Amino acid sequence: MKRLVEIKEIVKNITYKKGWKVNVYLDGETRPILQVVFLGEDEQTGVIEEQRSRKWFLSYHMTTTEIVYTALKAIQAAEEHETREFFKYKGVRIANPHFSVDNIIDMVKLNKLGEDSRIQSIN
Repeated sequence: MKRLVEIKEIVKNITYKKGWKVNVYLDGETRPILQVVFLGEDEQTGVIEEQRSRKWFLSYHMTTTEIVYTALKAIQAAEEHETREFFKYKGVRIANPHFSVDNIIDMVKLNKLGEDSRIQSIN
């Protein structure tokens, strides 16, 4: 079983792009959380500012390899999130990760969002 200080020491040895870091902190109680923090463009304002990824729960029983690969997965997820935010088709962010799943369900139920993209009209 690892202690928080040992987990932080492992994560301290992880590097990625300039301006990107992996932080570990407690969730307010006792569970360690890993989070990627980086400087990036705000998708609405265009201002470069600190961005934070989703939180990844860790366990004190994780191996070093599990902790390191969780950090890798967190970075990959953060990059994918950024890609989905900035990817546009016809000027619209169609894959925006901030879309509410409840709003998507409402659109499908109102038949405003087709469920099968394989069916295409012939122009």
